Amino acid sequence: MSVYDVTWSLGSILIGSMVAIFLSGTVTMQLFFYFTVYTRDPMKIRFIVLGVWFLDFLHTVFICVANYEYFIANWGNNAIHDYIPWALAVSIALTATVTFIVQCFFAYRVYTVSRQNLYITVPIATLATARIAFGVLTTIELIRLHSFSHYHERFGWTFITGLAMSSALDVLVTSSLCYYLRKSRTGFASMDAIIHILTFYTVQNGLLTCLVTISALICWVTLSNLVPFGIHLIITKLYANAALATLNARRSLHAHQTTIENRPSGRRASALSSDEEEPRSRASTRGANPVHVQSQRSTKTFVGPEMGQVDTACEDNSLV
Repeated sequence: MSVYDVTWSLGSILIGSMVAIFLSGTVTMQLFFYFTVYTRDPMKIRFIVLGVWFLDFLHTVFICVANYEYFIANWGNNAIHDYIPWALAVSIALTATVTFIVQCFFAYRVYTVSRQNLYITVPIATLATARIAFGVLTTIELIRLHSFSHYHERFGWTFITGLAMSSALDVLVTSSLCYYLRKSRTGFASMDAIIHILTFYTVQNGLLTCLVTISALICWVTLSNLVPFGIHLIITKLYANAALATLNARRSLHAHQTTIENRPSGRRASALSSDEEEPRSRASTRGANPVHVQSQRSTKTFVGPEMGQVDTACEDNSLV
C-alpha cells in the first residue's frame, strides 16, 4: 500500500468523518432550538424534525463504527484502502433516506407556493423516490462485495446515478421555488421583503448541497479511491441542516417583517393618503355632511411551518 493510497483514501474518510460529526452537532443544536421556540407547530412537522435528527444521529454512529474498522480493527492491513466496512455501506442508505425526506419536504413547499401544481411536484417526488432506491442498491452491493475496486468496476453506475439524481433534484427544487416565490410578489414592502429572504435561503441551501454532491460525483469519475465516500459522508448533514434551518428561520423572518412594517413606507403612506383624499374631497363638495374615513387595515405576511406558504393575514393573526 503506497503513501498515496493512505493519504487520499483513509485521509479523506477521516477528514470527511470529522466534518460530518461537527455538522451533526449543529443539527442537534437546531433540534433543541426548534422544540424550544416552535411549540405550536403541527405534529407532522415535529415528527419530520425528530425523524431527520434520529437518522442523522444513526448516520453519525455508523461513521464512528466505520472509522473504528479502518483505523483500529484493520490496523496494519495492507489492503485496507480497498476495503468497504458494512457501516460505511449502511451510511449511504441513510444518506439516501435523509435526502428523500428533506427533498420531499421541499417538494411540498413547491406544491404550496405553486398552488398545487402537480406537473412540477410529481416529477420531484418521482426523482426523490428513485434516488433512495439507488442508494439502497448501492448499500446492498457494497455489503455483498466489501471491495471498493470490485464495486467501482461492476456497480459504480448505481452510485453515479444516485448522485446525479440528487444534484438534479437540488436544481429543480431550487429553481422552482425561486420562480414561484418571485411570482408571489405583491408590491407591499413587508411581503416582498419576506419573499426576497426566502428566495435567498432557498438558493443558499440548494446551492450548497448541490455543489457538494457534484464534487463527490466528479471525484468518483476522476479518482479511483475512497475520496468520493469521504465527501459523501457530509451530504446527510447538509440536508438535515438545510431542513431545520429553514424551519428555524421563521422567527427571524417575522422579526424582519415587523421591523419593515414599523418603518415609514412612502408607498403605503401615499396609498393611504390617496385613499383618504377622495372622501375628503367629496366632503368638501357636500358641505357639512360628516365623513367617516375607514382606513385600510394593515396586513402582515406570515410563513407557515413548511416555509413555502406565504400568506397575508390581518393584524390579529399570529405567526403559525
